[in-house]
Amino acid sequence: MLHRVVLLGFGIRVAVAAWNAFLGPSFGAEGDASGLHLLAADYANGIAPPIFRLSLIYIYALGLIYRWTISSLFLGGLLSCLVWLASAYVLIAIMRLVRVGPGMQRTALLIYGVLPSSVLWTGVTMREPYQLLCVNLAVYAALRILLDKSHVHWLLLCGSIAFGTVLHATLLGWGLFLGAATAMFAFREQRRRITPARFLLAAVVAVAGAWLGYRLFTNLFSYPIDQGLAFAVQSYQRGGLSIGVRTDYRSTVEIADTLSLLTFVPVSLWQYLFEPMAWRVTSFADLIPVLENLLRFGLMAQAVATLARLSRRARQPALLVFLAFLVLETAWSLGTFNWGTAARHHIPGVGLLLAAAFAASSQRLRGTGAHDPPGQPLHAAA
Repeated sequence: MLHRVVLLGFGIRVAVAAWNAFLGPSFGAEGDASGLHLLAADYANGIAPPIFRLSLIYIYALGLIYRWTISSLFLGGLLSCLVWLASAYVLIAIMRLVRVGPGMQRTALLIYGVLPSSVLWTGVTMREPYQLLCVNLAVYAALRILLDKSHVHWLLLCGSIAFGTVLHATLLGWGLFLGAATAMFAFREQRRRITPARFLLAAVVAVAGAWLGYRLFTNLFSYPIDQGLAFAVQSYQRGGLSIGVRTDYRSTVEIADTLSLLTFVPVSLWQYLFEPMAWRVTSFADLIPVLENLLRFGLMAQAVATLARLSRRARQPALLVFLAFLVLETAWSLGTFNWGTAARHHIPGVGLLLAAAFAASSQRLRGTGAHDPPGQPLHAAA
């Protein structure tokens, strides 16, 4: 049954890819999607960007595929569909690790497969389906590290974060958080076996990783982060707002220092998660994000309620997934200023929210390595 639900989502996306290629453009594919395809087609024909940048890796990779096969918009969209398909099966693995019951898995996969924004932008030549796969793989690896003590999955975690980073710089900061949170959760589980030497080594690796991440962020991407995060956020927000579109949910941004940044973050996150509000709806198309926002609110509330009633041991993997979702959404919110862009940025985190919301809905299902002592209840007072 799960495979049928996944294949339904895949089939819908293939239909979108075909429509966009042969009858379209499909809704939302007029801008970045068609632009990325044209740049990849140019690269396939020997017209390369003037400066090599890792942030253009999607264009280079798609261009090479076009060069080896055929420069086809449908092919580019079909590749996105296949990547989404892979992400769906990784999500199934995540849900099993956090003990989502079979019935809830079907519900989660149905939402994952037919969510309108995901359908529109994961069946065309966009980076979002690839970001989605990287996020799902990274969290799957983190859970295997936490539940199975599988050190080899650190390679998958780091590789997923690295590839996600070259797709979008935001995933670097998120990846550093996920790596640190995974290490912290695993440390709590194994603290009796941690020697001072191992702790010192872990601290050195963490500091070196943070420094390397900062250097990569500042050197490979055109963000004014070297002048401070507050300045970077303000510059990016002002740059986007200067374009001026109907779906902007703010008109100005003033961030003078770290304190004002801290007060800006919760407001920005709230708007990013739940705009447009009902009174901002001016067209039928605005109803779709409103409905998705209501669903997001309900799933977040359910995730919080689930975490509150779980035993400590069952709570850890679900909490890791939910925190990964919240940090990812917070990171996206700092550079987002309209609900059209927000709808696309929500896509990489949708699987995490679904897994967190339906976690521990089965006491029988065991993910790989999720070994609770016999008789320990999932639902217990904290």
